[in-house]
Amino acid sequence: MRINSKTILAGMALGALLLTGCNDAEYDTLSNQAYILQTNTNANSSLKLTVGAEVATTTVNVRLSDVANVESRLVYDTAVVNEYNRLNETPYVSLPQESFSLSSEETTIEAGASVSTPITLTVPPYSEALKASGKKYAIGFRLENTSGNASVLPSGSKIVYILDQVVIQ
Repeated sequence: MRINSKTILAGMALGALLLTGCNDAEYDTLSNQAYILQTNTNANSSLKLTVGAEVATTTVNVRLSDVANVESRLVYDTAVVNEYNRLNETPYVSLPQESFSLSSEETTIEAGASVSTPITLTVPPYSEALKASGKKYAIGFRLENTSGNASVLPSGSKIVYILDQVVIQ
């Protein structure tokens, strides 16, 4: 078995290249990032909310990685549901905005705190038209900061509430 000298040189060059990897990479520290608490900073997050004969409610909070004074807005966004459907191969349809309510779209994290006061999402029982449609509904929200020195953490900035309809026979 004869080894070619070019092969040996190429192997030595590759080894040298691997041993002299980059040691001076600079990474920015992520600080003061706002995200939707219920996502646990996980992208593509969803929660189920059961809709039946009674009003269904849940809360949404904004959290910061550091304590600060920040104002944020929770924005209803049908594109969030569309993106969720694409990533998960699901057939959800955005619930019309007039079919649910938020106690407020705006929330504030006071100085010295890291969690906002809760925003309450309320979904009344479906109308007869929504029930008869046979569609599976969801509500998508994205987070926007309106003031303060925090930025929005992309992986925790969107959430989808999947509405699980109770069928009564």
